[in-house]
Amino acid sequence: MARTFLIVAALFTLALSAAPVGAASILEGTWSGTGYVQPRDGQRERVTCKVVYRQLNPTVHSVKATCATASMKIIQTGELSTVREGRYIGDLANLQYKIFGRVRVIVQGNNQNVTFTSEAGEGTLALKRR
Repeated sequence: MARTFLIVAALFTLALSAAPVGAASILEGTWSGTGYVQPRDGQRERVTCKVVYRQLNPTVHSVKATCATASMKIIQTGELSTVREGRYIGDLANLQYKIFGRVRVIVQGNNQNVTFTSEAGEGTLALKRR
């Protein structure tokens, strides 16, 4: 009985993940812009980013952010969950530097404000839809 339940639950989960996404997401697509990063142990630096969001299901988006400062290039990936229309929260990971953090996104039309925090530092971005 328990094994059957697990199989049914797995199939149900698979069916949900394969379900069509439906209405277009206001977040999905490519965004770019600038902001700053403030390392916990360093100087505040200006950052330029290109961010791509892909809707995975009605409430979850994948995110890939490629950012550059004067001193380095950073690539983060993660997932965001919808809090409510135009507001998202999620987790990002940078495997190169082993940095993991929290990101919050607010979308207003073709503009987006992003804040992120981690044990390594924090930052903000102002992005526009490309």
